[in-house]
Amino acid sequence: MDYHETFERYRDTKARLFNSVPLAILNRDDPSFEVFSRASKGKVISYGVSDSKNDFSARNIKGSPFGNRFLLKRGRESIEVAIPLPGEYNVQNALAAAAAASVIGGVSLAEIRDALAEFDPKVLVGRFERVKEIPNFSVFVDFAHTPAALAKVLNHAALTKPAASRLLVVFGAAGERDRVKRPEMGAIAARTADLAVLTSEDPRSEDPGTIIDEIASGCFSEGAVEGRNFVRVPDRRQAIRFALKSARPGDTILLLGKGHETTMAIKGTEHPWSDRKVAAEEFAKI
Repeated sequence: MDYHETFERYRDTKARLFNSVPLAILNRDDPSFEVFSRASKGKVISYGVSDSKNDFSARNIKGSPFGNRFLLKRGRESIEVAIPLPGEYNVQNALAAAAAASVIGGVSLAEIRDALAEFDPKVLVGRFERVKEIPNFSVFVDFAHTPAALAKVLNHAALTKPAASRLLVVFGAAGERDRVKRPEMGAIAARTADLAVLTSEDPRSEDPGTIIDEIASGCFSEGAVEGRNFVRVPDRRQAIRFALKSARPGDTILLLGKGHETTMAIKGTEHPWSDRKVAAEEFAKI
């Protein structure tokens, strides 16, 4: 978005990638499916969870904080599949991988089932990665830094957290990047989380307070009350500490935006950083 200025220009630029390839594997649940499908000059294979027209689909999805079970369908064939990755978005990812393996490699559904079951989630650093050093409540680190990604991770956590527990989220928005998304992300957090802690995320040359103000405007648009539904803590370490101290046994905390990254960009300098490490350090001090 920083380079294309509008979503439509970004989408249309991406669509040109399908002009010269013999095969396109597309998510029918994506609002841009028809645009990409029309742009594809070769064969189109579809996948998804919400349309019976898909070449590959998932039915009877049963999710938990640690994985998914579902019925993988290919035409009239089907097989029970389990993946050690949470979230419906990971079911979508598994469908895309299954479609590619089947159509390009001729891999059978049984082989696909076995491969997905054996996938090691440890290789996905910073992708809904649990901070295991914290036993009192669930703390997850994820790279989600766009409105769509934020909504997917928050919705998954809200659906799978223990009953009567709360969902806390710590996030910000990158400096010198798409400013339009900032209030949108604030609105999403206000709608889904019980408490949002607005903080820094690679502010670069921008003032962190200004970035947080723009995110907060989205929180206010949803009727959120500052001090009750959201707070501002510009220092990311202090923000994580605040969330940890605010959590109760059984609550879920999401640390979003940095994921696997090992530095934070502030005024031209890349400072060492790890959400997972900082969370473990701050919890040890409480």
